[in-house]
Amino acid sequence: MDEDHDMDMNSFIMSNDQPIQSIEGFNIHAVAKAVAKQDTNLSESDDVIIGSENIVEGLDLFMRDTRKSGEEVDAALASAADQALTVLGVGQMGQIEGARIGPGEGSSPVIKACFVSSLLLPLHHPPPHKQQQPRSMFRTAKSPDRPKPVPEVLVDWLHQHHNPYPEEFKETLEYQPNTCGSDRFWDVVLSRTTRGSIKDALKLLKEADFRQAATALEEGGEEPGYRGKQLGNVQRVVNRAIAVLEACPAIQSEDWNVASSDWSIFRKRIRQALQDLAAFAEGPSHAQSQEDGVFEAENFGLSSVQDSGFSLSKTSRSTESRVPFSVYQALQELYGIMLGNGREITAASADWVEASIGQTIWWDGEAEDVGNVNFSASRNNRQSLARTQGNRPVDLMPRTAYLQKLSLSLRQVLAEHEDVELQVNTTSSVEVALACVFDDDLDGLLSILRGWSSTVVATVVEIAYRGSWLTTSAAPSQNLMDQFSQSDLMILNYSQNKPARDTNSHDDILSLYADLLYDRPMLRSTKYDAEHEGWELAIQVAGRLSNGTTSTNLITRFLEDLPLEGATGSINSVRINKVMSLCQRLSLNSVSQRMARRYATLLVNSTQNYGDALYYYARAHDLVRLKEVLDLLISLCLVQSLAYPPAADLDDTLHAMLTTPKQTLARLNLIDHEAAEMLSIHFSGYAMLRSFYDLRDQVMTASSASAKTALRPIARRKAAAATLIAVITSAADSIYGGLYDASVSSIIPVDGLVVLLGEALVFVNAPNPITPKPILTLTQTSALLSAIESLASLPTASSIHTACADVLQAALAHRHDPDGEASASGILSKSTTSHFSFSVVGRSADSGGFGVLSQESLSKDGEAEGKRAWDWRSGMKRDAGVDDVVKVLRLGLAKEVARGWLG
Repeated sequence: MDEDHDMDMNSFIMSNDQPIQSIEGFNIHAVAKAVAKQDTNLSESDDVIIGSENIVEGLDLFMRDTRKSGEEVDAALASAADQALTVLGVGQMGQIEGARIGPGEGSSPVIKACFVSSLLLPLHHPPPHKQQQPRSMFRTAKSPDRPKPVPEVLVDWLHQHHNPYPEEFKETLEYQPNTCGSDRFWDVVLSRTTRGSIKDALKLLKEADFRQAATALEEGGEEPGYRGKQLGNVQRVVNRAIAVLEACPAIQSEDWNVASSDWSIFRKRIRQALQDLAAFAEGPSHAQSQEDGVFEAENFGLSSVQDSGFSLSKTSRSTESRVPFSVYQALQELYGIMLGNGREITAASADWVEASIGQTIWWDGEAEDVGNVNFSASRNNRQSLARTQGNRPVDLMPRTAYLQKLSLSLRQVLAEHEDVELQVNTTSSVEVALACVFDDDLDGLLSILRGWSSTVVATVVEIAYRGSWLTTSAAPSQNLMDQFSQSDLMILNYSQNKPARDTNSHDDILSLYADLLYDRPMLRSTKYDAEHEGWELAIQVAGRLSNGTTSTNLITRFLEDLPLEGATGSINSVRINKVMSLCQRLSLNSVSQRMARRYATLLVNSTQNYGDALYYYARAHDLVRLKEVLDLLISLCLVQSLAYPPAADLDDTLHAMLTTPKQTLARLNLIDHEAAEMLSIHFSGYAMLRSFYDLRDQVMTASSASAKTALRPIARRKAAAATLIAVITSAADSIYGGLYDASVSSIIPVDGLVVLLGEALVFVNAPNPITPKPILTLTQTSALLSAIESLASLPTASSIHTACADVLQAALAHRHDPDGEASASGILSKSTTSHFSFSVVGRSADSGGFGVLSQESLSKDGEAEGKRAWDWRSGMKRDAGVDDVVKVLRLGLAKEVARGWLG
């Protein structure tokens, strides 16, 4: 085939729109490659694209369940093929009328693709045959519908999509004065029988009044019709033919399994009827011919006729015949068609399509070299043949056998006949594509379909791949090479001798289709009540590639090029949630994490949706960036001595984390256990600090409705103190004893320790107007002393001590000099080389930090007046340092301890 593919196209494509004249030198595969268009586009409607994708995706999910039986898989494939044709609009396409094969060259490419697919898919996955079975006490309550036999599929296709002369039957049936008065009567009877329309043939024969037969004129009669004894003889043999046709299993029980035992019995009746016809029509001459071992009915499943002397014998017998020769010959041809005689079928066919299909549907299932059986064969030989019937290919693998028979029939028709109608018109891409279907040349067919409709070819390839009849996929060696990286292939010196890829492979066609879908902005279907962005369907298609590496690379490319702002340009979580849902369904965890990181970075650089940023950094399993966002929030709280962001400005995600943490983390845990665990551990520090400020300012910020449930003053101060001490203890964990331990991962960064100690000043040796009892317990006092001593033990020149001082100065500047040169944001961002948390405050997006944190993030202190129950910074000077805070706190704690000892 490769040699033929390279041959000069001029050798088999004739000029002046003339079709090929012979099968010799004609390579259907090469012609298909030559007529195929290389350009591809996506011109199908949104309904067709979405509907087809729904079918294929559903089939893919079904096929992933390896527990399904073979019958269930076959039924699912047949259902998918049938639904696909419905979605593509094949049922609405109707029958192609006129003396041509398929839609014209000027028709829509999608219509052409649908026409060819209307035969291709049912051939490989026949729809169920809903046969009405007789009632029986042994019949189960629910019997599964069996698939239609291939002959029935072909008959149905001819009836629905190919009828070169659609009005011929009606015109003949309504011909006046009688149907057989038409000179086309017998031609139509034979044509309808060849097409499998046996009911039509029966109707014509039953309506026929041979007293008006036009054939009488052809035999020398002066007027139409037969008379007397001749009329009786005609009616006798025609009635016998009617009885034979009525006994056909396709009429009796709608059974088109022509290789079955019922059809074997039916063929015996045909042979007997043929023999009886010859005996009655020829009389003594027939008996003499039987004695001589000669019988005129060639190829009716009988032995071949001897050529010598036959013509004269036949002529003499026709003169003596009891039946008019035209009727006799027509009935012989009728029986011959039903016995699968290729010559008679081709003669009754309008074109190569009918001839090829006719030879296939009337095939008896026997090998070609045993098709001719002499009536004089012994009974033992016939019984031996019947016993071996169950071992024929058509009995073991019927679909494969019929596909081979259809291909053989096509080649026989093309090789044995030179009539234009019986040759494939190579100037018609539709005829070439249909010939590829007949010849089972899927590669050539896909080449043509790709130029017609990307959706149709992708759907066909998906069904073919899962039905295991896609024979054009890349060779196993090529699939093996796909598992190596480019550097591996260079080492193996493979690239120089790498074979050309098959562009019609499953993965190549789907990759191209995914690219086209990706470029489609939005797809909407009211028919399927669905709306998808093009990239969604593109990733879904790419996820079904058979090569995992190719699939991942393609999806990664799509996602890396995908803007995360959404279809409207606004930043929201709708698109990223779709992306991550698709990635999770396709088990692309690494891709999902990269996309979550991209989106979280977009949020922190463009919005103040801190909760969403935390959520998606957790989904990305990016602990470093997650802690940076949390440290940022903690720094803003400490610098302003206020819960930040304010309750009214919380995004939905951050609000849910603060108000219903268990439920929020439980939902995340169902999706991503590692992300939920990461967030639950590290978010608690910020949540505790914010809880302290909320408790402190509860009375100031509580509404009239919530004021009734607020804690009483002493209880509120004690709860706030307990929360603050826990926060301070966490912040001091990494410098216990004055030695910094980088391995300790505290939930509160050590940079804010001094500010936290300043917040504790109000609880130490503070006058209590309500009760003289201290707020801090002895355990809390000890914890506070431990944190102070650990801080005091640090070298003054250490980076930790410097960072603590910077945060302190930022907090005091925010209170005393918000508009001065040394503003809070300026102080916090001056140490960009610091390895500690608060150095991120004030970074710009260009430096890789948080562009949202600007002067707007730090509110004017005057704006927060009236929102704090107290402010420790009011009692500290603007230039107070770390030692000043420590001294005041130590003095207060000494008095607290003394008071505790004195009782």
